[in-house]
Formats: sequence, C-alpha cells, structure tokens
Amino acid sequence: MEGDLAREAIERLKGVDNQAGLAEEIVRATAAYGLDNFTISGLPDSDDVREHVLIAGWPEWSARYQAASHYRRDPVVRCLRQTSELLLWRGASVDAEGACVMAEAADFGLRDGLSIPIFNLSGFQSAVSFSAQHPLDLPREHLLSLHLVGIFAHTQAVLLTRRSDQPLGDSLTARETECLKWAAAGKSAWDTSVILGLANKTVEHHLDRAIRKLGAVNKVQAVANALRRGYIN
Repeated sequence: MEGDLAREAIERLKGVDNQAGLAEEIVRATAAYGLDNFTISGLPDSDDVREHVLIAGWPEWSARYQAASHYRRDPVVRCLRQTSELLLWRGASVDAEGACVMAEAADFGLRDGLSIPIFNLSGFQSAVSFSAQHPLDLPREHLLSLHLVGIFAHTQAVLLTRRSDQPLGDSLTARETECLKWAAAGKSAWDTSVILGLANKTVEHHLDRAIRKLGAVNKVQAVANALRRGYIN
C-alpha cells in the first residue's frame, strides 16, 4: 500500500509541465504524511540564498532566512553537507546559534521536517526539504516513500527549469517572457521571484536579457516592445 502511494505520486509528478503544477502535486503527495510545505534548493554558499532556490515553498521564512543570513548558522544545512541520507531535522546537531534558527523557523510554521540531500555527477549538492507545523512521527516505510518522492521531485524541478530556459526560436526564452508578463502586470522583480519560486537575482537576470534582446533601455520600454511584437499580451 505504501509503495503504491509513492508510485502514484511519482506518476502524477511525471505528468506536470510547469513549476506551479509541480509544486501543487508535491504538496498533494506529501500531505498524506502530515507535511504541508516544501522547498527545493541548492545548499547556500553565499549571502544571496535565493539564487540557489529552484522552487520556494516558504516565502515569508525564506525572506527572513535571507535577511538574517541564517544559512551561516543553520544546523540542517550543516548536517546536510555531511550526509547522503535522509535527515530528520530533530536529528541535526544543534549549538546555541543553531537552536535560535530552529526556534525562529518554528515561529514561521516550520516546527518539524526532513531534508533529502541530492548530488549530481559533478558532486554539486542540493536538497529537497519538507516541513510540518507539528511534530512528526513517521515510520520507516513512510520515510522511504518520501525519499523516493523527493528525489523524483528534484529531478522534475531541474528538467522544468531547463525547459523554461530554452529559447523560443532565436527570440525570448519562455522564462524571460514569463518574467516580462509579470513586469507588465506591475510586479517587481521580488514579487515575480515569489510568484515563480525563483531567486530575485535570477528574475533580474532574465529581465536584463529580455531588455537587451528587445533593444530596450529599461524594463518599461522592454514591456512596451514585447507587447508591440506580440510576445506578451
């Protein structure tokens, strides 16, 4: 039965073709285990944590985490750098500073959770993390299923990100077009980063490329040119 749930979740994840749909399916798949949110991100190694994020599921906590440079003290990140196995947050080795980070995370609704480290062929490490607003007590078979779902969710997130960055002919990429659409709707780069689950720096990068491709001098002119040429409506 447990294996069937994991297989069904993976089959649904295979069917999505955009990051919003992927996020919905991940939340749906993990809700049965008492989990309510997640994030998929590379492990931060700089002050701009957001540039590492593939899908951000904790916008308020992510903003606070970034502002406070919590990654420097985060015991979960520290432990993930030293393991290749699923990590229960309560199993992370915590010092005084780390305890403060975990306590503040709980105030934002991340009271308990687990993280799955991911490695690629070059050794780059990222993680899929699931959170809950209450203490978790998951049996081993549930953890195994979540491990499988997490690995597959990360694979799909990477594939969708790469696909969205493929050029539409020799013009704007799908991601550049998407960022321009939100700019046309009056959203800032930060607003767009939250909506799309991207880093603010990534959104600014896509907008800068779109501005250059459209022969514009700023974002406003780029939106006008994109509207005139039919790239957005």
